[in-house]
Amino acid sequence: MTTQDDLKRQVAQSALRFVRAGQVLGVGTGSTVDLFIDALAAAKLDVSQAVSSSERSTAKLKAIGRLIEATAEEIAVNRRARSARLRVAERL
Repeated sequence: MTTQDDLKRQVAQSALRFVRAGQVLGVGTGSTVDLFIDALAAAKLDVSQAVSSSERSTAKLKAIGRLIEATAEEIAVNRRARSARLRVAERL
């Protein structure tokens, strides 16, 4: 019997098909995104960087070396780190 966790892993693995080399990824949050980030790390795809909409996803992306860090100047303009990271991604 297929469990909900099995289905989430399948979705996360399937999402890797849409990742292109050199791409900047934007990810959300949740258990399926956690599984996607794990699959991304295991696949060792050539993703330049990624931005996240949550602290949990940010921590996971940082752990695998894929997070865009906002500069001090970006944060000074907008103290909301998520928004600052997204503005960095828009410049790429």
